[in-house]
Amino acid sequence: MAQKAILGVWTHGQTSLTVPPFVVNRRLEGQSSLTVPRLAVNLNFDYAKSFEMKTRPAYERLLLDGLKGDLTLFARSDGVEAMWEVVDPIIRRWESLPAKDFPNYEAGSAGPKASADLMKADGRVWRSI
Repeated sequence: MAQKAILGVWTHGQTSLTVPPFVVNRRLEGQSSLTVPRLAVNLNFDYAKSFEMKTRPAYERLLLDGLKGDLTLFARSDGVEAMWEVVDPIIRRWESLPAKDFPNYEAGSAGPKASADLMKADGRVWRSI
């Protein structure tokens, strides 16, 4: 059985972590070693259930904050301009010297063959979802 730790992150404040099964050998005082059977561990977190509150879609919160005058989550125009001053030269360089073997892929596909080859070289595979 392959050892896989699986991390899931969802848009509504939910996360999960599945830790693969493993065998634990423990020596209890006065006894020989005890083998604990293989068990997978599932850890789940749901923000709304944990804090018993309604979660709002991200843009709803953003719009409500803006209407209340709280601009903490909004980018200022001078900051946006400064970011583009850094990013624009990089984009122009990429456009002027395109990669010869860029591993692009179709939208909705499992990704480029190069990513599967990279994993395969290490004896691993991507998990299908």
